[in-house]
Amino acid sequence: MGRNLVLAEKNESMFFSPQKIGESFREVDVNYADSRGEKVVTRWFHADEGSDLYIWIDPRGEIVKQQIALHGLTIEWNILDGLRTGIVLEEELLESTQRSSVKPSVRVIWDKVYSPTAVSIGVAVLGHITILEPLFCQKLQNNFKSPSSISRMAPDEVVRRFGNVPSNTPIWKKIRNLLRKALS
Repeated sequence: MGRNLVLAEKNESMFFSPQKIGESFREVDVNYADSRGEKVVTRWFHADEGSDLYIWIDPRGEIVKQQIALHGLTIEWNILDGLRTGIVLEEELLESTQRSSVKPSVRVIWDKVYSPTAVSIGVAVLGHITILEPLFCQKLQNNFKSPSSISRMAPDEVVRRFGNVPSNTPIWKKIRNLLRKALS
């Protein structure tokens, strides 16, 4: 096993190069959406070999969700649920309006427990993204390396990161409920 891993690392550029993928990311789209009373910015980046990075940012500039897709592997972190990994499956569905055309449907099958190997691959790719500021890339990496979620944060950390937002917004109602459960 160890010998195969060393060989795989030596042949990295033949099969999979985190550096090549990271350096090839380009921003494709930025959306400003109103999600449940919150203004959320969504950024989409695309790289060679069909890799994608999506980042959701709240009004205070905090990353609330991030997802990277690499060769069918998906690594996702969000502030409410934490970290998860999975694989993308394409299913062929027959469209009812056009009997002869088959359209693939994409869905992610999430692992029961996140895969440390998948996470390390995602962290490696994030470490080579040159289009984003280095400190921002470090935040993305830290969300994968040391995943936290609202339910596991100390109340003062939640206030520090997400405070000064009107307390009657839907996201704060959800956070308050989570904190009440955690502190009960």
